[in-house]
Amino acid sequence: MDQWNFENWLKAQIGKPFMDVFKSGQEASYHARNRRRELRNKKTGQPRLEAGAAKDFDNRMGQFLFFMPHNSKPDGVTESDWYLYMKFAEACIKNGN
Repeated sequence: MDQWNFENWLKAQIGKPFMDVFKSGQEASYHARNRRRELRNKKTGQPRLEAGAAKDFDNRMGQFLFFMPHNSKPDGVTESDWYLYMKFAEACIKNGN
C-alpha cells in the first residue's frame, strides 16, 4: 500500500512548482476518497487495510492542502508531517515558487 504513503508522496514533491504540487495533491486526495468508496463494504483482510491506509492518506493530504494556501499549521498535524511541510516550504522559497 505504498500508493497511500503520504510521507513518500510529499518527499517526492519537494522542489516541484507550488501549483503543480497543489493540483497533484488534490488529484491524489480525490483518488484516495474514490478508493475508500470502492472498498467501503469490505469488512476484513487486505481491502480493509487498504481502505484504512487511503483514509489516513486522504486526511493527511487534506491537512497539507489546508497548509499550502494558508501557511499555517492545521489542527492535528503530526510533528513529522509538519517537518516535511517546512522542507517543502523552504524549497519553494529557494526556487522562487
